[in-house]
Amino acid sequence: MQRPNPLMKNQDLWQDYKVLNFEHEAIQDIKPQEIIVETKEPPCLAYCMPAEKTPYGEMKFGKPFKMEIKLIAKTDLSIQLKTSVDMEPQSIIYIPYQKRWWKVESKVEGTIVCTPSSIQPNFVN
Repeated sequence: MQRPNPLMKNQDLWQDYKVLNFEHEAIQDIKPQEIIVETKEPPCLAYCMPAEKTPYGEMKFGKPFKMEIKLIAKTDLSIQLKTSVDMEPQSIIYIPYQKRWWKVESKVEGTIVCTPSSIQPNFVN
């Protein structure tokens, strides 16, 4: 194809449109909201593969271990938890009942914030 399709010159473009709700009233501001669910779950057991920095600034993983965590809040794309173990960012956490691997992103005042991990190690001994 060397030039635009001539039919495209006569196409109708949406210049002005409205988003309506079920009562057919115009909705002015649509803002996506992240729903955070505060959990009241008891502490549970989780597996951790700690991240360690090498002298050259690279990340490597240490020996996996089990730890107790307290889940504070969760969404589809993040969780917040508390634990007595000091973890570095990039560490991998697996919570068996969720069947999901999480990567530690940050620590804020004792709360660890995690996002889904693309690394899914096997914790079977």
